[in-house]
Amino acid sequence: MSGISAQITLPRPILAPSGEALARLIGDFLAWLELNKGLRLCEAYKPQYDWYVPIPTNAGTLALEFLEGSAVLDQEKHA
Repeated sequence: MSGISAQITLPRPILAPSGEALARLIGDFLAWLELNKGLRLCEAYKPQYDWYVPIPTNAGTLALEFLEGSAVLDQEKHA
């Protein structure tokens, strides 16, 4: 045995943000996608022609709508 010891450093656990903070984070991510990557959420205008238009909804509102049925908000209600 050579006496070499390896020490492994594990990353600290990442704490999940609360429901409102998570919705804000998702909204910020979607805004970043639009500003930096040119990606935007759209809906079908004329699907038969593959025409799409940007959705007129706030990304934060969509994030909250998504999280309403998720386990994140359910856990907060029971905590």
